Amino acid sequence: MVAVEDPFAQGVRTHVVISLRIELNRIEQVATAMAGLPELSFVYITTGTYNVLAVAFFASDQALHQFLTTKVAEIPGILRTETFHIVRTLRRSQRLGQPIEVVGGADS
Repeated sequence: MVAVEDPFAQGVRTHVVISLRIELNRIEQVATAMAGLPELSFVYITTGTYNVLAVAFFASDQALHQFLTTKVAEIPGILRTETFHIVRTLRRSQRLGQPIEVVGGADS
């Protein structure tokens, strides 16, 4: 069993997912720069509409605004951002989900 810290018990009030569309030749550089920001809990390189997703917790919406308009805005190669404000968390876990057994797949 792994204890999962509740960020809201620490005074954190703003939980967000930040999605970024990046110039294709700068995805690695932007993701590395984002991963170096201590405000971010998770940084992922993804496929689809956005190339990088980041998860963060802030003390307030003002702190989020300052982070976006100063630190993120200074990273070259970002074409667009979209921030999703999490209003309710239904599950928080640090473990991987249970594997799904595939029946009748190509290896069967």
